[in-house]
Amino acid sequence: ELVKTFIEWGETDAIMIMDDYGYKSGLLMNPKNYRTYVLPWLEESCKIAHKEGLKVILHSCGDIIELFEDLVGVGIDAFHPFEPTTANPEYDIFKLNEKYSGKVTFIGNVSPQDLADKEQNYIENYTKNLIKKLAPGGGFILSSGHSINPSVKLENYLAMHDTLKKYGTYPISID
Repeated sequence: ELVKTFIEWGETDAIMIMDDYGYKSGLLMNPKNYRTYVLPWLEESCKIAHKEGLKVILHSCGDIIELFEDLVGVGIDAFHPFEPTTANPEYDIFKLNEKYSGKVTFIGNVSPQDLADKEQNYIENYTKNLIKKLAPGGGFILSSGHSINPSVKLENYLAMHDTLKKYGTYPISID
């Protein structure tokens, strides 16, 4: 019903479903339960949205690698926030982009912890690397790996922003 309400309001290009499915170390519940109780609802929501030409963005924190194929299969178009700090080395934006490039959009990946703790040069280089490896051909939206919290250093946020402005214009060309 909520998806239908957004459609009725008009001028909507996408809907974002905010529904955390994971911790940093894995899913919040057994994958079987997601497949039984959550995915059918999610698939129906995606079908309704897609029928009206809308994209569906899933905001889910944590490591959701065990469900990733299922989520793509039910029609999720984009994944947010793509935290780089999960415990699973396979839940890696670069590895998943190799497999799902052209099928889904990845949103995120600059760690809020890094934005708070790292040096500005690190943020610039990491941001540039994300753009270089993920943005060509589309399917990537640069963002923090979750949110911009009060501990984030302003100079690091600006470094991420300015690096995006400098290198994030299509066609992407970074040496």
